Amino acid sequence: MSEHRLEAQAHVTLADGRGWSLAVAVIQVAADDGGPPARLVWATLTDVAGGRCLTAAIGDHRLPAALRARLARDPAAPAAPTARALDEVLATGRLPYPDVTVDAAARDAATGELAGTGLTALDGGYRLRLHLPDHHIAGELLLRPRTASIAGGEPAVAAWCPRCDVTGTLTLDGTAHAIADGTATWFAADGDAAPTRLTVQLADATVIHAWRGGDDPARARAIVVGPDGATRGPFDATLAPTATWTSLATFHDHATAWTLQVPAADVALALRAAVVDQELVTATTSRPRWRGRCAVAGTVGGTAVAGLAFVDHVAPGAATTLPEVFAAVPDATLAVIRRQFPLPLDAAAVQAMLGGAAVDRYVRDVDPADLERLVIAPIRAILDRKGKAWRSYTAVVCFYALRGDRARQDVVDVLLGLAEVIHVGSLIVDDIEDASPSRRGGPACHVAHGVPIAINAGTFCYFAWQAWFARLDVPAAAKLQIYEIYFGFMRLAHLGQALDLQGFPRALTEAAVATGDVAPLARQLEHVYLLKTGAPASVFAQIGAIVAGGSAAQVAALGELFEALGIAFQIMDDVQNLKGFHGDAKHGEDLAQAKVTMPVLEALRRLDTPARRELWARIERCGREPALVPGLIATLDACGAFAACRDQAHARLERAWQQAAAVLEDSIAKIMLRSFCLYVVECLG
Repeated sequence: MSEHRLEAQAHVTLADGRGWSLAVAVIQVAADDGGPPARLVWATLTDVAGGRCLTAAIGDHRLPAALRARLARDPAAPAAPTARALDEVLATGRLPYPDVTVDAAARDAATGELAGTGLTALDGGYRLRLHLPDHHIAGELLLRPRTASIAGGEPAVAAWCPRCDVTGTLTLDGTAHAIADGTATWFAADGDAAPTRLTVQLADATVIHAWRGGDDPARARAIVVGPDGATRGPFDATLAPTATWTSLATFHDHATAWTLQVPAADVALALRAAVVDQELVTATTSRPRWRGRCAVAGTVGGTAVAGLAFVDHVAPGAATTLPEVFAAVPDATLAVIRRQFPLPLDAAAVQAMLGGAAVDRYVRDVDPADLERLVIAPIRAILDRKGKAWRSYTAVVCFYALRGDRARQDVVDVLLGLAEVIHVGSLIVDDIEDASPSRRGGPACHVAHGVPIAINAGTFCYFAWQAWFARLDVPAAAKLQIYEIYFGFMRLAHLGQALDLQGFPRALTEAAVATGDVAPLARQLEHVYLLKTGAPASVFAQIGAIVAGGSAAQVAALGELFEALGIAFQIMDDVQNLKGFHGDAKHGEDLAQAKVTMPVLEALRRLDTPARRELWARIERCGREPALVPGLIATLDACGAFAACRDQAHARLERAWQQAAAVLEDSIAKIMLRSFCLYVVECLG
């Protein structure tokens, strides 16, 4: 997609001493039909004292069509669930929240500003205006060049003004604050070749523009403009990340600190983010971006210097496909859990884990090493091996889908942790009941620690999350609602486990084999799926929705969607157990154990009587004759059992999705929900 960008970045200090950074990028996106270009504005506002970064992506009425055209040109898009889900939203002519779409009549005809945000040439400089109504913030800055504009050095940058003086106001909650001091830069660029681009403004008036990417992503280049305006370079440079941060909104890893070395100019600087979360979460770019303010310290010419920088960085090797995103979720979840269940334990961790100061008189004489050895270490041994963590993702994506505040790290941490810890507790108990020797590539908890310790550790997981949840600043009524939903679910889950342990009556299976009428058996199997997988997914979705402040209709719809998704996931997981999933060592295990699963039932429904009897006889012999497994899998596939499972899962999910979609606004989180539904059926199948 052809693009032209005009961008200004400013660092300002208000009269009350507070520091802020503002950046506005105005991007012209060429239209496929040869008509006027679409306009896109990215805005970033970093509040240093408040430790927050506010961002916005605003598009005019032409932009959704331009983005759809870009998707249409991508050969991988038709097979990508996320691209298809995004296309469904863009087809409405609107951008998904938090992105904003401005109608033609609302675009300022004279300035081209969108929703009060943009850049306008004025008196030899630029006027930067920014309006973030959700946060009650507006700004109007005048940028006057202190140095002449020059070629940017970077191939894509046609012109660059290294340093501007800044005047104006920043209006916060209706009160205008004059800018006491500030410095800014602007540049014009064609395309977006550099995945990392930064401008350093040093206190001694030196300005450095550095970039990495283009034709050689490993090579960095830099231009140095001295206090006198003299330009040197471009020079070879190295720009190396030294710290990273994982976004719990997108699960991308972003660099948040760098070293910049320009040997020919004797420059050695360290850059560190003023706020780690300065991610631009938007559907208007396919590349994960981090755009924000950094503090700078180091030397130039051997003299100590300090200053500020604005960095625009595209995450390298970022998770851009849905499988890659889901692969990143377990790592982020485990990082959270290691804070919730820290090792080694100390007295403060024991108190926090068991309920805070209220339990102090019960635990003051408890040796932390005992709790660690007998309870937490056995749990962590399973947690540390990491599962798929899709249940954790369920709670978080439902929180975001209802405009849950992504800045509430405490809430997101609890949502990620509670689902995985509860799930692991059930796995520990399941392994005892099933006499399973292993779990997640290592010994099962009861094998490693003995049955008594495993039972105690597993059941501890069912209650541990409440101690974390109780500390959250969440309305008491919401907490009560969540507790009631959770304990209702726990009763159902134990019923589901009991039915699963009992298995299906042999007479019911024999009747299905004899007659081909699998309906009674299918109802029982679906009921087990509902209780064991659908209900947990539903409750985690409802918890995320309630914490976000969702309406009763939204909470119910998301609960029903994930109930359907949990059942569909279990059906497709049964298919994958037979077809194989990324080299899973348990490939074909269900057949070897003669388990009745949905693919087996669908085969029994389709085959004639002799074929049904032969199929079941071979399944019953699989445990003794594992060589039969590949042939049985081929039979199930050939008779259409796998395709029927996929159709069944798709129909169930599609019904639930239509109900949920009706009560959810179009948003990036809704796109991820839709993608998840498509992924379960199409990618797992």
